Amino acid sequence: WRRALDAGDAEAHAAAIERRRAAAAPSCPCERCAPERAPEAERASDGSGARDEKASVALSTTAPTSRAPHSSLPIWSPAASDVDGKLLSAQQYEEVLEHFQAHWRRGEPVIVTGVRGAGDAFWAPEALAAEMRATRARREERSERAAGSRSVSGGKKEKGRPDAVSRGDPRGSSDVELKPETVTLTDCADGSETKMPVEAFFECLSSAAAFDASVRSGRNAGLLKLRDWPGDDDFKARAPRHAEAFFSSLPFQEYTNAEDGPLNLSVALPKEWVPPDLGPKTYVAMGRLSERGLGDSVTKLHQDASDAVNVLLHVGPATLDADEEEARESEASSVGAVWDVFRREDVPVLTEWLRRAWDKGSLQFQRQRVERDSGKDSGKDGVSDSKDGGKDSSITTIRDRQNHPIHDQSAYLTAADLATLLRETGVAPWSFEQRLGDAVFVPAGCPHQVRNLRACVKVAEDFVSPESAGECLALAKQLRTGGFEDKLQGRAMVMHAARVADAALNGFKQRAFGPASAAAIAAHEAERAAAAAEAEGEAQAERFRVFLQKRRQEQAEAAAKAAEEAAAAEENDAFVGPAAPPAAAHAGAGAGNYGKALLPGEGDAMAQFVQAGKRIPRRGEVGLESDEISRFESLGYVMSGSRHARMNAIRVRKENQVYSAEEKAALAMINHEEKQAREEKVMADLKKLVEEAAGGAQ
Repeated sequence: WRRALDAGDAEAHAAAIERRRAAAAPSCPCERCAPERAPEAERASDGSGARDEKASVALSTTAPTSRAPHSSLPIWSPAASDVDGKLLSAQQYEEVLEHFQAHWRRGEPVIVTGVRGAGDAFWAPEALAAEMRATRARREERSERAAGSRSVSGGKKEKGRPDAVSRGDPRGSSDVELKPETVTLTDCADGSETKMPVEAFFECLSSAAAFDASVRSGRNAGLLKLRDWPGDDDFKARAPRHAEAFFSSLPFQEYTNAEDGPLNLSVALPKEWVPPDLGPKTYVAMGRLSERGLGDSVTKLHQDASDAVNVLLHVGPATLDADEEEARESEASSVGAVWDVFRREDVPVLTEWLRRAWDKGSLQFQRQRVERDSGKDSGKDGVSDSKDGGKDSSITTIRDRQNHPIHDQSAYLTAADLATLLRETGVAPWSFEQRLGDAVFVPAGCPHQVRNLRACVKVAEDFVSPESAGECLALAKQLRTGGFEDKLQGRAMVMHAARVADAALNGFKQRAFGPASAAAIAAHEAERAAAAAEAEGEAQAERFRVFLQKRRQEQAEAAAKAAEEAAAAEENDAFVGPAAPPAAAHAGAGAGNYGKALLPGEGDAMAQFVQAGKRIPRRGEVGLESDEISRFESLGYVMSGSRHARMNAIRVRKENQVYSAEEKAALAMINHEEKQAREEKVMADLKKLVEEAAGGAQ
């Protein structure tokens, strides 16, 4: 087609287009989704001549498209209720899943309509921003408390909701006075970036007056869009309620479940690895009904190295000009965006055509940019500064920016560009509208572009399916060769997914490939056996805890009974008259006389065992007899005092402190008793002398 087009031979060019279309025609299109189904396809698999009505609807619904790569390639578009495994029988869902996999293996997009929760006020930009603001406030409060600094707001609280954040209400305020969150937006008029508070951006989404005021103030020149929000932060951490609602609403959980989806290869990566950023991410953008080319709110043509699902969850008003007011009522308000998705088989032709069109400057946005720049140059002095009306210099600046026509994400093909592409190469994409609640599944490697018709809130998640693993690896290699960054870790995903699958086929036992592999597997099995033994010992540990609790209860009851008996004895032996002051306890019995680095009461408790002539027990031995301690140690229990050298040293130091204090107290008591004995002997001798003197006098 290229040589015939350059030579101007229309007949040869038409023949080349027909040959290319015939070569690129689908070899095995889906019979269930074909416009004219064969009579035998209408019959049920059991020969009864009638298929279940619900399953039939789910298997044959197709989405309306304005363009398609081939007449036998419609887009399968079931309703969410028709592919929900909770509503279908096991056989019906298996049939639906097989139908999805048939399209997915061929690299065809799929649209699931009517996703649960779309269109609710829960997904309005204001509600999403409120939850992110609340989680941000809680995070800053935790950081403030961890740093030991005082609250930012000085103790001020919002009236009527003082504890809203502590209760987890995302609409509540916090004690922390937050600065407005600023986001980086893309100005679609010239592709520049501008910063704006997120509340001001959301006001521009819903209010034409606010948008006009923003344009007049010079903050932005055209439509605004916000990509990959909340940026480097985790969407699940910033908006946990919205993330949970999004994940639960996704169809085909075998592929889209990011935690344990059996057909999502990213799940197979080890938990200790740093996972690739597969989302989810939020896309919030303004939109315009009519296509203008330059200045439209678009996601430019690009290829993803992974599979993706994009859900339209909120549709706001369109940004209308004066000539578009009449179209406000005629356009369906639920339509949020227009998609163009190309086949993988058409990528080489598409890439070559884009290079030619780029070098020639024939794309619509290139021509519009030349006209705009030429108008600016001519507006200064009425004459263009360049020799050829400013065209060559502008095209050169655009042309020099291109490295790869698709991976650069520098071009958007308008309807006129797509018509030229079809006329010159015979390549056409699937072109369809994304309505509120539509979940668009795009296989890896399919170039696609999006134009927003209205203010939209979309949430997208990436995943890696087994059907697309080869395409992911090929694209990753192409990106690395072209100097682009590959963050997918596709090879690691495939390797670990193969390991998990092989273990499942081998009865969940890993295979050994050589001595090193056998040693690693043996170590892994030893760890699993230790974990199993630990699980078995939990029952014994529970019985041990029950025994300790019962023993402590018996001791407490015995102590209470002894206290009652002592109180009763004290009442019976009540002393009448003045009493002598109580004898001072020896030095070791008072709290605080056992040295430093002891817990309150620890020295007195340890001293009771020394005074009773017993060994000071280690931690865990209190309340147990020696034979009980031996029995538990034979079962494998290790007393905490013997587990660590440092802990053992601390225990010995504390015991020495108590022993030393008790020895001093015992020595003082001995000296006191000897002194008292001497004094009693002196008093006895003196009494004897007095008695003898009194008897002699008589």
